[in-house]
Amino acid sequence: MHTGVFAKHPITGLSIPIYVASYVVPDYGTGAVMGVPAHDERDWEFVRINRIISEDNIKKVIMPVIQDNSKATGMQHSNKVFTSRGILTAECGQYAGLSSDDAEKAIVNDAQKAGYGRWSVQYRLRDWLISRQRYWGAPIPIIHCAKCGVVPVLESELPILLPTDVTFSGRGGSPLKQVQEWLNCKCPKCQGSAMRDTDTMDTFVDSSWYFMRYMDSKNSNQPFCPKKASNLLPVDVYIGGIEHANLHLLYSRFFTKFMFKQGMFALKGDINEPGQDEPFKQLVTQACIIVAAKFNPSGLLIGVSYSRSLQSNLNQIGGMVHGKTFKDPISGRFLKPDEVDLSNPSKPIQISTGMTSIISFEKMSKSKYNGVDPETTINNYGADATRLHILFKAPVSEVLEWEDASIVGMQRWIARVWRLVESIVEKDLSTNNQSLNFNMNLLSKEDRETYRIINITIKEVTEDYKNSTFNTAVSALIKLTNHLTSISPYQNENASKKSTIVSQTYEYGVKTLVKMMAPMAPSIGEEFWEILNQGKQHITSVFEELWPKVDTECLSASEVTCVVQ
Repeated sequence: MHTGVFAKHPITGLSIPIYVASYVVPDYGTGAVMGVPAHDERDWEFVRINRIISEDNIKKVIMPVIQDNSKATGMQHSNKVFTSRGILTAECGQYAGLSSDDAEKAIVNDAQKAGYGRWSVQYRLRDWLISRQRYWGAPIPIIHCAKCGVVPVLESELPILLPTDVTFSGRGGSPLKQVQEWLNCKCPKCQGSAMRDTDTMDTFVDSSWYFMRYMDSKNSNQPFCPKKASNLLPVDVYIGGIEHANLHLLYSRFFTKFMFKQGMFALKGDINEPGQDEPFKQLVTQACIIVAAKFNPSGLLIGVSYSRSLQSNLNQIGGMVHGKTFKDPISGRFLKPDEVDLSNPSKPIQISTGMTSIISFEKMSKSKYNGVDPETTINNYGADATRLHILFKAPVSEVLEWEDASIVGMQRWIARVWRLVESIVEKDLSTNNQSLNFNMNLLSKEDRETYRIINITIKEVTEDYKNSTFNTAVSALIKLTNHLTSISPYQNENASKKSTIVSQTYEYGVKTLVKMMAPMAPSIGEEFWEILNQGKQHITSVFEELWPKVDTECLSASEVTCVVQ
């Protein structure tokens, strides 16, 4: 509905008609919303339906960066609506030719100087009801007095502890109401009879800052030491359940920013660096657990839990595990594994009908009969090979299509690394890491290239671990394995094992390879490390070793093959 009222555009001076419309998102904010029909689908429909202006007279103020009708540009562009970012047109006057990003900054800065606009942050965090009618939870430190009203508990009496003699009936509200000795108390103000609040706080209140408590869990006087918090925050990587992707992240950010403003911890490093008052540098939220923790009778860890994840790095969402399903080609009914003949895996036959069943990959579910038993997989292939398969098959942010047959590739890689380890031990050439000094001027051409590849791999894998891109970390380690295998004594089957000389560079490469694969294959990594250090009086765990450092001076190749055609 047109109100008959006009607003004056602060930059162009043009009169803008004011309409009242019901389609504006109610929780977007208060006040007026600028309608731009050339660049918003809803505004376009509003103008078209209400016949406010003809299509030819609608002003287009943004155009694509590349004037190309090809789909490769990725632009949402048509003669009607262009909704992507781009370049401002001549309709924008002094801002014509600027990119969307640069124009935003220039327009707001000019508005701020002129006094009619400024940068503003719009918060999406809504009111949060933290009270629960449960026993489990932090007690709310409030006293209810008939005379004084709501009175906070004295700080000297904190924390309020829950009573232990509680009866759980499932009826009548919070069980705390039944514990009279705990419920009845004195008012801190008038010392008259009063009652404690029987609600407890939502456990999200605790989990919104508990990672800070880990830094100083024995502190009985403070939530945590400000100095410790200043040195350790923000958390590098936070891994949690799928429910952590939205509300828990919002609440954690709220608590962290509040505590930061209260001076409970300080900035470290560059004060202008963004994210200093954020709780986590990277958030990874689990979607589905695949491998369970498992120990053999002697206590040797043979399996470690790993979860396919949704990753938000405060930036990404993705990744579920999909299992192979078989469907009846006529009814679309999901088939159980024993209803399908898999003699030819690429052509599964429905036993009851003899027809070829439909293969698809879908989210694992009991109803689709496509789940995976972790213990069966571990028993068949080993925990480390299973884990490597999970990590290598797809990034944590992408869908993983589960196939047991692919795990064989990881078994083969482990076997190849084992042969590299044996090549050093059987020739008794281990230096036990004593004074390995790599002078590029003294190394042979082959050793220089090997040393360069080793350091490139260290650089890549270190970054991959930091970014949780484990699939590319495994890929880089496989490439290093390929190179070391190409120069391994095992390549010459006729050579005498005792006469073959292996360089320190080769040994350094094998030990570095084992160190870097160990976090993803802990059991076999520890085994390899013990084999490599045979003969030493005290063998430390591979996880107690220092992480390999990059020698940046050797990353560039001394010679490059350039093909001229």
